[in-house]
Amino acid sequence: LSGALAQSSHAMLYAFGSLHWQSIGIPDPVIGLLWAVGVVAEIALFAVSNRAVRLCGPIGLLLAGAGAGMLRWTATAFTADLAILLALQVMHGLTFGAAHLGAMHFIARAVARPWSATAQVLYSAASGGVGLGLGLLVAGQLYERFGFLSMLAMALVSTLALAGFAWLGLRWRGRVMGPT
Repeated sequence: LSGALAQSSHAMLYAFGSLHWQSIGIPDPVIGLLWAVGVVAEIALFAVSNRAVRLCGPIGLLLAGAGAGMLRWTATAFTADLAILLALQVMHGLTFGAAHLGAMHFIARAVARPWSATAQVLYSAASGGVGLGLGLLVAGQLYERFGFLSMLAMALVSTLALAGFAWLGLRWRGRVMGPT
């Protein structure tokens, strides 16, 4: 559930980011650059993923992703400054990348091997399917009513994900949980 929340917090940006940026006068090539910066940041994190996992552990990565989401979505709601937007797009390496990397390593460590493929499928369906799909439905309703201030709702979703990851961190002792 927390993984789905962390990933669905991107719904508003995915659905309305380009439209919003166009509406505040950012040219299309620069909008393309904003998207590219996010992807490059994600790739950069994955390039050093072994080191990141060693330093932070799965729960640390999950917490970093959700915590970065709280900051990224709050700031995104209020800025039209291109330099700030670029910096916020770099945070995609955390909001998407760290959360996904943390989830994959958590599953690898916390789920018994016979169940790991099922757990990965459930995570993928919940985070990229159901969670993001519901997030997009909600995003459309919020954007129609509140415009890009709706990013604050995405910050709230990240806050809920952070709380769930913190709870998980308190319960998990670094070993397999559930049936083996």
